[in-house]
Amino acid sequence: MTEETTILGVDFSGAKADKNTWVTRGVLSGSILTLEYCQPTPRAGLADLLASLPPGTVAALDFPFSVPEVFAGRWLSGAKTMPQLWEAAAVMAFEKFMSLRDSFVAEHGEPFRRGDLYFPE
Repeated sequence: MTEETTILGVDFSGAKADKNTWVTRGVLSGSILTLEYCQPTPRAGLADLLASLPPGTVAALDFPFSVPEVFAGRWLSGAKTMPQLWEAAAVMAFEKFMSLRDSFVAEHGEPFRRGDLYFPE
């Protein structure tokens, strides 16, 4: 019997609309990958989806690990590296971070990466 592995790919879009998180799921059996679905998924249900996956699942999550330099300066003015910001985020209440983010976006708009401009949604 050939062992099967569930494969999941998640693409977090930079767009504001929640429908822009895409999930693709497939099953690898031997050397054959069978696509089960590719669909937009609400971010609110993503943690439950990930938690429900069978043991041995391979999941690839595509999201940036950085923030715009202007936002970093407003958040933690002395930070020189992303690990410094990650440490600050680890001890910060989620609500406080979202408030900081929302006030930044209200003032500056939502910055995009150069690649986001090539494929606008």
